[in-house]
Amino acid sequence: MDRRRHDLHAYEYLCHVGEAQQWIEGCLDEELGFGVTELEDGLVDGVVLAKLAQRLQDEGVVRSIYTVSPLLTNSRDSD
Repeated sequence: MDRRRHDLHAYEYLCHVGEAQQWIEGCLDEELGFGVTELEDGLVDGVVLAKLAQRLQDEGVVRSIYTVSPLLTNSRDSD
């Protein structure tokens, strides 16, 4: 019974994550490029959030969206 309850919670969670992903993609008019199970990892860098903020607010709210961390590129250049 506990396993079945756990599976039900996992299924419901993935359904909600899928709905959130569809909403985000609808707002952005683009596919995110990762699946439902990768959504949390795909949101970590903040790029999708910045694009949403830019879309939902005035263009001046988000001036630049970095898809690669400037810190990573600078540390690589110095090696």
